[in-house]
Amino acid sequence: MSVAVIIPARNEAAALEHVLREIPRSHVQEVFVVDNGSTDATADVARQGGARVVSEPVAGYGRACLAGLAALDDTTDVVVFMDGDRSDYPEDLPLLLAPISEGRADLVIGSRTAHAQRGSLTPQQRFGNWLACRLLRWLYGVRYTDLGPFRAIRRDALRRLQMRDQAFGWTVEMQAKAAQVGLRAVEVPVRYRPRIGRSKISGTLSGTVRAGWGILSTIARVALASRRNRRLLVFLKEPVPGQVKTRLAADLGADAACEVYRACVELTLQRLASYCKETLLYLDQPSRRPNAPAWLSNRWAVRPQQGCDLGERLAEATQTAFARGVQRVVVIGTDSPWLQPSDIEQAFAALAEADVVVGPADDGGYYLIGLARPLPALFEDISWSTPQVCAQTLARAGTLGLRVTVLPQRYDLDVRSDVERFLAEERSRGSTSASVRAIGQIMSQGRVACRS
Repeated sequence: MSVAVIIPARNEAAALEHVLREIPRSHVQEVFVVDNGSTDATADVARQGGARVVSEPVAGYGRACLAGLAALDDTTDVVVFMDGDRSDYPEDLPLLLAPISEGRADLVIGSRTAHAQRGSLTPQQRFGNWLACRLLRWLYGVRYTDLGPFRAIRRDALRRLQMRDQAFGWTVEMQAKAAQVGLRAVEVPVRYRPRIGRSKISGTLSGTVRAGWGILSTIARVALASRRNRRLLVFLKEPVPGQVKTRLAADLGADAACEVYRACVELTLQRLASYCKETLLYLDQPSRRPNAPAWLSNRWAVRPQQGCDLGERLAEATQTAFARGVQRVVVIGTDSPWLQPSDIEQAFAALAEADVVVGPADDGGYYLIGLARPLPALFEDISWSTPQVCAQTLARAGTLGLRVTVLPQRYDLDVRSDVERFLAEERSRGSTSASVRAIGQIMSQGRVACRS
């Protein structure tokens, strides 16, 4: 595994010699110092320390990182970014590389929150990191604790992100886009100390304000750019006892199964609330009530399903979405409430290179299907509601000559063991959702009366 280190540096001559000396060279093939318009001896110190110097005279952290990337040769497998002010501990570099070398991660972020020395992170830095990480969790369902600059990423994964930011938003852009494309991102705790010299960002009020605005605006820009011209369709049924969760009803009774279904719908919509403006709910409503049920918030746009079978309904809904100008469509049901925003982002990202993306379910169906263009023929000649649905769909895609991306196989909540598996997973991750608790109560109580 060939590793290159990129160090953006602007007037860091006093600190840089220490940084270069402390890098564990047994783990690194080459070190690049990007001289970002320095007026001191930064470039000379870098050369004396055995680093290759890349010149980027226009100031900007992201601009310096991009210049360093442009200087890499094709043999580099992993890129490590670290600051040149000696606030990072270069000796912790093996901690960042381990998850990648072991095949567990594509991106590893050094989290400073647990081991930051007194005075190394200002209150405004801590608050800004907290706020940005909360926004990323809300948008994509990913759990970060820090935007630390000390990080490692696979070169091929980095190319997929198409990094653009040239200033303060570089780190958060990387983390947001990693969530969008479904990279395996992990955090490892690293040490952090007060820097040598005064910070050009957190050390001044104007720098702090500009950095904060840059981070927040980057999150907004990345989110808006990714969601333009795409649509999420959620297929669901009216919760009528005997019409939903029929296999589960054989064990719990129709009313209890109906309540489990209702909770699954509520949980799915809660977790995907950030997609509300780009989502259409397609409702199968046998009662033909004039309005959507009260349990569906009016914040969601609801359409009736149209067609004799599921294939016709999928074809009609997806064709309608494309006719209205979107470029990518992802369809899910409500039997997989474990779905997170990161799963949806992974599906949308896959459609950049594939015609179809499919998420196979354990029962032979699929929990998700996505299209990059109208494909009504994909839904023809499928034995719906059978264990052959996914296999037949993939075979049909092959016959049509389509490029297909297959997501990890997961499960729907169809029988008691599925629901128990789901509850165990939620408990292990510390879920506090009222919908999860409701499902747990229903499973423990058994037969209940379904709400009207």
